[in-house]
Amino acid sequence: KEKCNNLQDENNNKTSEISVFSLNLKQLQNDLECKEKEIIALKEDSSKEIMTLKNDIANLKNTYTTQSVDFETRENTLMTEINSLKQSLLEIRKGSEKKDEQLKSSAENYSKQIRALEEKLVEKANQILSYESEYENKLKELKNQVDVQTDKSKAASDTNDRLMSDNEALKKELERSKQNEKKSEERVAELSSHLKQELEKELETKSSLEVELEKSRRSVGEVQGTLQAKLSTLDKDRENLAIEVKEYRIRVEEMERELTSRKRKEVELEDKCSVVAKEKDSLKFDLEEKIKTLSANLENLRKEKDNADSAVGNKDVEIVQLLQNVEQLKEDNERQLDKIKESDKTIQEIKEELKKAKDDALHSSSKSEETANDLRKQLSQLSLDKNKLQETVSQGEAAMAEIKIEMEELKSRGEGKAKTLENELAAIKSQLEMDYKQLGNEKDILEKKLKESEEKAKLLDSSLEKEKTLLEEIDTKQKEIERIQFSLNALKDTPLEIEKLNKEIVRINELNQKLTNDLMNEQAASA
Repeated sequence: KEKCNNLQDENNNKTSEISVFSLNLKQLQNDLECKEKEIIALKEDSSKEIMTLKNDIANLKNTYTTQSVDFETRENTLMTEINSLKQSLLEIRKGSEKKDEQLKSSAENYSKQIRALEEKLVEKANQILSYESEYENKLKELKNQVDVQTDKSKAASDTNDRLMSDNEALKKELERSKQNEKKSEERVAELSSHLKQELEKELETKSSLEVELEKSRRSVGEVQGTLQAKLSTLDKDRENLAIEVKEYRIRVEEMERELTSRKRKEVELEDKCSVVAKEKDSLKFDLEEKIKTLSANLENLRKEKDNADSAVGNKDVEIVQLLQNVEQLKEDNERQLDKIKESDKTIQEIKEELKKAKDDALHSSSKSEETANDLRKQLSQLSLDKNKLQETVSQGEAAMAEIKIEMEELKSRGEGKAKTLENELAAIKSQLEMDYKQLGNEKDILEKKLKESEEKAKLLDSSLEKEKTLLEEIDTKQKEIERIQFSLNALKDTPLEIEKLNKEIVRINELNQKLTNDLMNEQAASA
């Protein structure tokens, strides 16, 4: 009986130890599931960041395309204006032959002013070149930002690789713990085989098992500590990534604000250009009216000369009429002088507008070119002679050719930069696809290992249930033994019955041995 009680106690202790091992395994499985969830969250965050970067690059491409379209529209408008100006020049040349004598003095003054304006235009051209250099520098900065972001994505992939290596180390540790558990189970099997024969050896093995359990618990605690440290590092990395994303968004917002301010200034310059164009049309209309009045006066003078030749007797009357005509011509000349003064005022106003355009040109390069060209053409139409007009037209055509060449160079540079950006994006996409494939393969491996661990846990549960059933059977048999012994004590006088009871006791002991052997075999199979 004492041996049976000891065996029951030892079996109970072993069942408790097995339950502890099963709980530890479940905890480790839960930790692995939490880590997989964290890895999935990191993948989602990295994918979102990549999508934001792609959207930013697409927005930059759209802005570049819109700017190129604006440049092309401006070129077309300039060509139409040049053609219209050529036609107006041809018309003015016909009238300028009659006004050569009257406009010589005013032409010299206007030529001086035009030289000053040309010098200013040269300065503006230099400013435009500086703006182009600034635009190229900004594009380089954007490229550097894209490179930094690619480096960040690489760092994130490196962190993912580290996490996967850590997970592999943890898996190795789990396998080691499982091997230790297998060893302990083997030792338990050996002890259960020698329970009935050597109780002292079993106590020593129990102490060794307790030491190993403490070691396994310590190892589990160390693993949990390492996991917590890695989780803290992951949280820090996430915070750093969030801060960097915020800084990048702030930079993008600043760039958008600068673009909106430039667009507003361009609209203001377009309004000013429209006002200047209206003034130009009004001046053209005044000049045409002057030409018509002068031609009408000349025709009247010719008619009066013909009448003077035909009628000599009415010379006195014709002289009076001629004097009146002379007075009218003087009045017309005075009016023309007043109009010339008004044109001088308009030129001064245009100079003031040019000064304002210089200030605005620091922020908008393309519109300043258009305004400067328009003002230069207006002054040339009002002031220059036949030869000066031809020179300005040739200069304007040469300038337009240079502008076209510069625009083509800018387009080629922009296309090259766009191609480089596309190549960089393709490289980033390929790297990300490779990373995703690697993560998917590792995930499959982890899932397989988890399935294997679940199957092993199920086998352990089934073995535990079998052990419980066997223990119940042992309890029933022990109760029968007690009953038989009680009957032996009551029936000492009957030797035949005593022999029968002894035979039953032997049979029950054999059954107990078979049950213990079955337990040993099942434990070995479960290990």
